[in-house]
Amino acid sequence: MIFTTPINVKDLSHERFVQIFDRYKKGGLWAVKKGKTRKKDKYYLNVPVAFDTESTSIITRDKQKQAWTYIWQMCFDGYVFYGRELYEFEDFINDVVAFICTDERHYLLIYVHNLSFDFQFIRKYFDFTDVFALKSRVPIYARCHGLEFRCSYILTNKPLYRLAEDVENTGLKKLIGELNYKTIRTPETPLTKSELEYCFNDVRLLAAYIEKQIQIEGRITEIPLTSTGYVRRFCRENMTKQEMGFVRNLTLESDEYLALHQAFAGGFTHSNPHNTRFMCADVSSFDFTSSYPYVMLSETFPMSTGKKTDVQPEAFPELMKRYHMLISCRFYGLVSRVSYDYYLSESKALVIHEPLVCNGRVVYANYCEYILTDIDFKVVMQTYDFEHVSFEYAWIYEKDYLPKSLLESVIKFYRDKTQLKDVSGKEQDYMRGKAMLNSIYGMCVTNPLQDAIEYDGEWKTGNKDMSELDKYNSDKKRFIFYPWGVWVTAYARRNLWTGIMEFEHDYIYSDTDSIKVMNTEKHKEYIDEYNALTEHKLKKMCAVRGIEYELLQPRTIQGKLKPLGVWSYEGTYKSFKTLGAKRYMYYSDEYHFTISGLPSKGCDYIASLREPIRAFDDGLHVPANKTGKLVHTYIDEPQQIDVKDCFGKRAVFVCRSSCHLWESDFTLSISADYKAFLSGVYGI
Repeated sequence: MIFTTPINVKDLSHERFVQIFDRYKKGGLWAVKKGKTRKKDKYYLNVPVAFDTESTSIITRDKQKQAWTYIWQMCFDGYVFYGRELYEFEDFINDVVAFICTDERHYLLIYVHNLSFDFQFIRKYFDFTDVFALKSRVPIYARCHGLEFRCSYILTNKPLYRLAEDVENTGLKKLIGELNYKTIRTPETPLTKSELEYCFNDVRLLAAYIEKQIQIEGRITEIPLTSTGYVRRFCRENMTKQEMGFVRNLTLESDEYLALHQAFAGGFTHSNPHNTRFMCADVSSFDFTSSYPYVMLSETFPMSTGKKTDVQPEAFPELMKRYHMLISCRFYGLVSRVSYDYYLSESKALVIHEPLVCNGRVVYANYCEYILTDIDFKVVMQTYDFEHVSFEYAWIYEKDYLPKSLLESVIKFYRDKTQLKDVSGKEQDYMRGKAMLNSIYGMCVTNPLQDAIEYDGEWKTGNKDMSELDKYNSDKKRFIFYPWGVWVTAYARRNLWTGIMEFEHDYIYSDTDSIKVMNTEKHKEYIDEYNALTEHKLKKMCAVRGIEYELLQPRTIQGKLKPLGVWSYEGTYKSFKTLGAKRYMYYSDEYHFTISGLPSKGCDYIASLREPIRAFDDGLHVPANKTGKLVHTYIDEPQQIDVKDCFGKRAVFVCRSSCHLWESDFTLSISADYKAFLSGVYGI
């Protein structure tokens, strides 16, 4: 792509406009997106287009939040256009659409990196008739006559500066520090050459990335909406007709779906209360190598339509052996038999009476009800005692490995990630393989029924429409079964807990696929045995599915074997301290902090303190200008802006709607209940 000198739309003559856009009228530059019928086909201009705005946020003397844009910029197939007022963009883009698009089936696709932000500024300039979002105020795309704005951040899951890594041959990179966001600017504020270049560079970078995707995919209509779209398409295309037919016969009933949704839980993240708030020395870190992909390859899953059944106590052990089960359990007098951590989450209980809770995890309950997979139930049996358990019902499923083609896709992504890392000339293939591997679990766990998000000028959230389950069951393109994702996370939690139960009080902290422990030499036998078991389980799957086991043994560029699913030693810290889930620090040669809700800038501030270890505790305060944290406030009503800019020049104008960004401070706190638990049990 050759980038032109930026053009202020105020200076764009009609003759120059026609000269630029005449070649984009209907013809060979349009790509078709096939619908179910020819009348439902959509056509998109097959060129990269990127849009962005820059804004200012203030808080007035009377404490009112105000925000507005002071420049917009768009890169259209190498042509860069800009203006200072959004109504200029409205007029300009409507002229473009009118010139090159002739009906509602022809769209100009405009990518916006973080559409949720820019949409709030432009939404009252266009009559959006079709907005698709999975969360309120987070549109994936927004359509109006002849236009479709689409979020490139949701497509890539990368900040803009990371996209530069994918377009290295262009020489473009995200400019840092050229635009002070605290400076008050208005549409009338003069901008320096470097400030303008900063703005133009962002849309050039995004347009270059989209151009690269068009080249890879063949046409713009093949670029999916989300990052999981790539892996979904790859896996679907590689499934056999027989496999597709088999999966389409795996259907869900409404009460079964609700039970599965209740049973689903993410990765286990917690800390040993014995070691919480204490500095621990010589702490080793172990990670599972590709935990979720390994589980998908090595374990069996529900591979039949579920059958609801009453569970008789005497028949329960045999059912557990023969089937995968989704079990409605009632526990009386539940109490943990271990004190170094607690498996059950209070938030997942349907009913719970008189519980004792440790940072969200159940230590004791007089009575509680859960819906558990058979995998979770077995862990509960190992880690809790109870006076009595009864079963209301269970859904049972036949056991088998995932379809062969799906397993082969997982293997391919893992091999690409392993073998192509640091290989010159294969950077793009490596990034693609890594992204596909990371996305394949997300594809499996996609909820078939999302909350209904509507936009008709205002955002509205409705309840799940259970009739959508019929569409899921009858979808001829479906190749995934929702229970698979539910079981993937259950297996991963089980695997992690084999380590927690082995290390016991040497265990300090865990998060999904990693564990921090002391005295590792005492547990070397367990690690070796566990790793040997992973090989055994993978070989068993390969024998059943007819897959060559050597394919699961890729080597890095250095020739190092990278086995799947094993405990991998990541290093030893001189010191480690945790305050609970998603809150920990360690020191090797320098301080490292991970604190949920605090960006890296704030963590760097803590590391710069005189005594970071001592400071890292309940009540630690990070000033607003040190956190890197911005609070978003959506302003839906028009605002009359009367402000002086950085040069003292007054401007008066109206902003139709906006998104206000403001620095926020951060205080590290431990909940009162958690502190009470720690104090009551351990005297901290």
